[in-house]
Parts: sequence; structure tokens; C-alpha cells
Amino acid sequence: MAVDLYGIDYSPPCRAVLLLMAAINLTPNMKEIDLMAGDHMKPDFTQLSPQHTVPTIVDNGFTLTESRAIMKYLVEKYGKDSGLIPENVEERAVMNQMLDFDLGTVYQKLLELYMYPIKYKNPAMPQAAANLDNAMLTLDLFLEGQDWVAGNKMTLADFSYAATIATATAAGYDITPYKNIQNWYNKAKSTMKGWDVNEGGAAKIGGIMKSMKSR
Repeated sequence: MAVDLYGIDYSPPCRAVLLLMAAINLTPNMKEIDLMAGDHMKPDFTQLSPQHTVPTIVDNGFTLTESRAIMKYLVEKYGKDSGLIPENVEERAVMNQMLDFDLGTVYQKLLELYMYPIKYKNPAMPQAAANLDNAMLTLDLFLEGQDWVAGNKMTLADFSYAATIATATAAGYDITPYKNIQNWYNKAKSTMKGWDVNEGGAAKIGGIMKSMKSR
């Protein structure tokens, strides 16, 4: 049975889940929720997702929100042999650390610089650009001497960053000063299945971000 995935490709968290599903050969039954059209506020959807956020999945009657929780669930249920969740407790802890760092720092600072001005119709905070720079610098330091964000093996954390960094670059953020991020990003592009969906969705939201920032 296919997993119902409520979301849209321009949403970075949705794209992270789509990349992860491609990696474990799980085909989503996509149910489009267009945030720009306000679909996430409609009663039928808010009954599934009280946060009215995407992605949301329904798997044989089981409903789950939050992309990082969704990815863990899907790997544990459908991709146990993928190696995307380390068995070693310390390696798994590093993976969780990096997921939290994306959620609370890198992705958050990206939102503050590019998305909040759109959502709240106000200019970005004066320090927003510097805050994102600092987050990227820290990520670059985490990547020093390793192939993937949580070590030398790909984990599901990489899919979360793949969506975040693709969105940043599509919005015009320059990652070339961060050589470790750039090397990791090039490796992700050449390794991950379904990258065209990630890149295409990022281009859509990136275009919106650029147009709003120029006003």
C-alpha cells in the first residue's frame, strides 16, 4: 500500500521526505497541498494536521507530521536495510544532532532571511543575513574531514540538508565560500535519487524568494 503524502514540491521539508522515499524505493501517493493557495488551512486538512503544516503522511490510517519524524518512521518501517539510521548508538546520536541543527539553526536562519519577509510582509531582520552566514560556517566546520553531515556514511540527516541547501542556493545564497558544504552538496546531487524533484521544487520557491527580496 502506498503512503499518502500531503504536501507540495516547493516545500523544503516535503522535498526532504520525497528524497528519502526515493532512496528507500517507496512511492508516495501524492496529495497536493498548495500552501500559497491556502490549502493547508482547509478543514479537511487541518483535521489531519492540527499544525496545518506539510508534509503530513497517512500510512494505513496512521497519521504523522513533521518531516524529520516522518523520515525516521519511514526508514524504520520500510527501509531498515538501507543503513540510513545507524545502528551504533553514538553514530545515531550524531545523526539526531545534525537533524536538530538543521531544524533549529540552518533551516531556521534560512526562513528568517528569505521566508519570513514573504510570510509577514516585512523586511528581514538586519542581522538575518549574518545569522545564516554563521549557521553555514558552523555546518562547514561539522563537515570538515567527513563525507556526509553525520559522518562518513549517508544518513537520513543528509536528505534534510539537501532540501535546505537546495533552497538556499535557489534563493541566491552563495555556498562557494564554504568548501566542505559545496563538496558535500555536489556529492548529494550525484548520489541521491529523485534530485530533479528537489531541484525543481527549490527553483520554484527560490524564484518567489528572489522576487520578494527585490521589492
